Amino acid sequence: MNYKISVIGLISMVIISIDSIRNLPATALFGSQIILLYLIGGLLFFVPAAFIAAEFTSMYPIAGGVYTWVSRAFGKKIGFLAIWLQWIENVVWFPSIVAFIAATFAYIFNFHTSNYYYAIMIPVIFWGCTYVNIHGIQITEKFSIFATFFGLIIPYIGLLMLACYWIYSGLPIANPIRFDHIMDFKHLNLSALSVIYLSLAGIEITAAHIANVDNPKKTYPIAIIIATVFILGSQILGSIALAMMIPVDKINLIESVIAVFSVALDKVDMTFMMPLVAALFLTSNLGTIINWVIAPIKSLEVAAIDGFLPSILVDDNPNKPVKLLILQAVIVTLLSCSFILLDDVNQSYWLLTIIPAALYLFMYLLMFISYVFLSLKTNFFSFSMKSKVMLTVSLIGIIGSTLGLVSVFIPPSMIFQKISLIHYTLVVFFAILVFMSPAFIMMVYKKNEC
Repeated sequence: MNYKISVIGLISMVIISIDSIRNLPATALFGSQIILLYLIGGLLFFVPAAFIAAEFTSMYPIAGGVYTWVSRAFGKKIGFLAIWLQWIENVVWFPSIVAFIAATFAYIFNFHTSNYYYAIMIPVIFWGCTYVNIHGIQITEKFSIFATFFGLIIPYIGLLMLACYWIYSGLPIANPIRFDHIMDFKHLNLSALSVIYLSLAGIEITAAHIANVDNPKKTYPIAIIIATVFILGSQILGSIALAMMIPVDKINLIESVIAVFSVALDKVDMTFMMPLVAALFLTSNLGTIINWVIAPIKSLEVAAIDGFLPSILVDDNPNKPVKLLILQAVIVTLLSCSFILLDDVNQSYWLLTIIPAALYLFMYLLMFISYVFLSLKTNFFSFSMKSKVMLTVSLIGIIGSTLGLVSVFIPPSMIFQKISLIHYTLVVFFAILVFMSPAFIMMVYKKNEC
């Protein structure tokens, strides 16, 4: 009998898969524009993705996630492209989140950090998370609940309390929230949208666990709604709080959250709390990785069983896709070398953030377009008011995802000061092409095989 995930467990798995304090430094870079950027990201991307994912899960409560959804609209080859994009963006993104954990380890144990340190620690941590995932969904659910409370809720409350203390004590506000900037579309920094989108991406991945959910048609939408409200609220308030306390030119995309807690606790003579704070950060990010290591692979395994991957990668037990997990860990190990190739850690972190964002946005475009196609082509939908609203939501998602893709090719000036727009664009475009090309090759191979 399959292990069944509780409602609390499902909500926790959604939250811990998306929400994270590690996202805050990258979004805090943009000061007063944070609120507007999150409003755009929330309304044009996150909310549409949440609604469409919930609707698809209610329609097709079976394993496969985006592979199944897109396949119903455009066939299994395009479905494979969708799940490939979801999986490979994770693989590219993993080094950036594991780098945050490595930085926290360094703080706790007073290690010296360098590019080589990150290149070594990222594989060590990731292989550990891979090992945990081989042992089943029970551990993932229980750790998700634990990590959501201790790794997210408590640190967010602590961060907001520090911000309140900062204001109350009259300490200098690094980036004051100016209301004339909040809705300033004219000077909006579009390069931030790619980071905002990635910080909100992933609402659909828990569909990979649909076989382990009781009454998914009812349970899944409830979990999505609750998680959506929590994620948007915590990300906006957390980013504002961090931006208030650290100047933009002092923000380190990997270490700034730890730094702000260190400075603030020093102000109140409570630096002895820092090891505990760092441990909470570790809990949060380990929870995120443990969820992301397995969820896309479970859907990719469905595509592998359909013949889109070499048979050597297909396991006898689809609930434990060990071979794909090992392949994923090997690729992440190789990608961690990027921290050696680039001199600036912030540049490495940014590229390992926006390239996955681009890949993921292509997947979301396929998901939204699939919903539109099915709603117009099949009789599955009765064109009730709900259907018309959902169709509108999916169209908004298409517009929002396209806007996010455009933002990927705009470099933030505070990070890439010595690189031209053309050079930056070519690097990003080539990287996207490299990571998408294996999917096209395997699609052609599948066609020839047939």
